[in-house]
Amino acid sequence: MKIKTTALWIGLAILTVCRADAAEEAKPDLTSGNPEAKYRSVIRSQDKAVFGDAALGLRRWMEVRDLQRPIYHTMGPMGFTFDVNGPIYHDGRYHLFYHKSSFVFKPDKEDAEILDVSPHFYAPNPHMIDNKGPGGSQRRLMFGWVRGGQTPTKDVPYWDGNHSLPRVLTLVSNKLIQEPIPELQVLRHGHMQLTNRLIESSTPGLLKDFTGNALEVIASFDPQGATAKRFGVKLRMSKDGNEQTVVYYEPASGRFGVSGSVVDGEISDHADFPAGRRVTLHIFLDRSVVEVFAAGRVITKRTYSDPTSQGLDVFSDGGSVKLDVLDIWRMKSIWDQGSNGKS
Repeated sequence: MKIKTTALWIGLAILTVCRADAAEEAKPDLTSGNPEAKYRSVIRSQDKAVFGDAALGLRRWMEVRDLQRPIYHTMGPMGFTFDVNGPIYHDGRYHLFYHKSSFVFKPDKEDAEILDVSPHFYAPNPHMIDNKGPGGSQRRLMFGWVRGGQTPTKDVPYWDGNHSLPRVLTLVSNKLIQEPIPELQVLRHGHMQLTNRLIESSTPGLLKDFTGNALEVIASFDPQGATAKRFGVKLRMSKDGNEQTVVYYEPASGRFGVSGSVVDGEISDHADFPAGRRVTLHIFLDRSVVEVFAAGRVITKRTYSDPTSQGLDVFSDGGSVKLDVLDIWRMKSIWDQGSNGKS
């Protein structure tokens, strides 16, 4: 018997989300005996290294008024396992050998896929399951550790990591999809929307009066007829434009990325948007943390911009592109206004 699966080798833990091969008849679930089951999950872990001294650094960081510290990302991690090889996963098949009562996993490709190409996303934890999926179905959640070097704020301790936003993991046609957890919408306020605008490289400044450093942005572009080599959204812009964090998409290469005033420089990843269909960049900016979701992929980046650099704009380079819809929300702080974590 062969079972199609995606195996996530994450933080020295192996998470597999299995689906019965469509070419085979529905076989009994090998763990529950349910003849109707087509999916199952298996988790195995090997605790080889634990980051355990975070508590003291976290307490010290909370006591410092750091304008780089995120306000709607949670702090952590404590007791995380980590893997020097980074967050990777394989797609392949489990083969069950009845005479040995054991499974052997054989990946379709020798090279692994990457959950997040940025070195700023680390030690992901995919071990959370709840029943808040569509129609009360089960869903798997994952979050990781956002790194990116020490904040430039004086007196902040060497350790200043925080949790990424929780991501929902699903399999669609054997492709791993990562999406932001929808519960984040409770933090939205101050909504602004623009529709049906032609963005040209010669006409920047569409959002010249808008500023913010804790935002959710969903920008949808129509690639049909676009002549721009790159288009997207600029964040954390200084008034003179010398400092900016750029989230972009390149139609020719089919890649999205983050560049500009970011820690460790530009980085990009492939985004499998259907040909001729809308290109949507879903961006979360939380002071120094940028998380970009595009076609089920994610890039996490750190930007230690000057606290006064809070401009925002849409752009196109080398041509024009149509902006279908731009939604922007300001994001509330998760911190108790009377706590030491107050911004």
